Amino acid sequence: MTDHKHLPPDEEMDGYAKIDMYNPAKVEKLAGWYKNIIEEVGENQIGKGSSKLPNV
Repeated sequence: MTDHKHLPPDEEMDGYAKIDMYNPAKVEKLAGWYKNIIEEVGENQIGKGSSKLPNV
């Protein structure tokens, strides 16, 4: 049995641990695509919520 006591309490789920793992190269590629989509539809990239988007 794996000890998950190092995880914050909000990430422990009845004996299961949530582990998010991302491929940085794929994240950068996707970020570029989303940036292009946002530009194409004419949205403001510096608008509400954009601070959560990665910089490309």
